[in-house]
Amino acid sequence: MFRPPALGQPKNASAYTPPGKETDMQTPLHFILQFDMKSPYNKAYRSAAEALACSLSAGEAAGKTPCTTIVLCDTDEAIRRHRIVGLPVIAVSHDGNSSEELMGTPWLILSPEALTRDFLYEVYCRHYERPMWILETERCRLRELSAEDFDALLLLQKENAQNPEGCFFPDGCDNPEDFLSNYIRHQYPFFDFGLYAVLEKGTGNFMGIAGFTGITEIASDDISLSAEVSYALLQKYQRRGLAKEVLLALLSYGRKTGGFRQFTARIRPDNVASAALAKKCGIRIYHI
Repeated sequence: MFRPPALGQPKNASAYTPPGKETDMQTPLHFILQFDMKSPYNKAYRSAAEALACSLSAGEAAGKTPCTTIVLCDTDEAIRRHRIVGLPVIAVSHDGNSSEELMGTPWLILSPEALTRDFLYEVYCRHYERPMWILETERCRLRELSAEDFDALLLLQKENAQNPEGCFFPDGCDNPEDFLSNYIRHQYPFFDFGLYAVLEKGTGNFMGIAGFTGITEIASDDISLSAEVSYALLQKYQRRGLAKEVLLALLSYGRKTGGFRQFTARIRPDNVASAALAKKCGIRIYHI
């Protein structure tokens, strides 16, 4: 499991490597798993890795590209040794290492069942600070924001000067570049949700943003969650049905991975088009 608080399950894009270019999105990422663990506890994890079609050595991965290595460790010394050389490390807790703190890495699992391709993909992205792919629709793909989106986000901000709910940067932001950098560094790893870049399939062009900006408990049911949704497209991509396409996919994703039972949006009373779209998608509107 990922130690910082996270909502929902790992993303469903584990077969993807997340470079910036859209044409590279569907290149399979092959995992090489190394085990620096005590026997016999390593056996079940090796079997789980083989079931995921992961290689257990660089030799086994020959000819498979791109590859990435992740190490599973069950001692503090092993974690330290592999982290020093820059490798992503997953700590494994079991009955035979109760005296170990296992605090040298942000990732910890308790059973072989936790070892999934989705989880490995998340470890890879977080360790190497790569944006995770979230979902795709007929015409769009969504991924976490990256530094390369900065200029497009500024344009979106300019186009929405009179429509603050369509802006990414807060009003009066003195240093937008730092704001974006801090958002990427903290939002996704610690909360497992946020605003995502909406990209055009085929070209990879930035079209806008969509995602979740807040999570609250539903007052009448303290075990159910409500997610606040935000979305905005650049003007040249509006009036094509793209916003509805993305929004419906996003809500479905939220229900499946976050268990969200209700969705809300903050919309200005004069933003008639956005309000109409929200109503069509079953989103509760709060006027701002």
